[in-house]
Amino acid sequence: MSAGLALMNVSVLAQLARTLPADAVRGTVTHLSELRVIVNGVPTELSANVRIWNTDNLFIVPQAIPPGSIVRFSLDVNRQIDRMWVLTKAEADRTDPTPPNRVPTSLPLGTFAVPAIPQAPQ
Repeated sequence: MSAGLALMNVSVLAQLARTLPADAVRGTVTHLSELRVIVNGVPTELSANVRIWNTDNLFIVPQAIPPGSIVRFSLDVNRQIDRMWVLTKAEADRTDPTPPNRVPTSLPLGTFAVPAIPQAPQ
């Protein structure tokens, strides 16, 4: 019983302590494969050591990103996404430097060259 309460308290504390960097870029993300995602319609690569937090502020793997998620993210020196936060409904609705109607259509620092994804033979 006490272990369950401890886990619940950790989850509540994690949500209370969630702070998103002011310079993180807002976007809509869908996972493609492995370390490839589409951000605002632009194919993009994730860093090999990407850290992704879900709406409960827990780490998740790229495959667990819900399709069409509204996120905030940052880039590393290789122009790959290295940190990403899946926004809660309240966070997504908050006034933001890039509100939903002004989400950037291209990532900062330009467009990324992503290797083509092999197509299944027809």
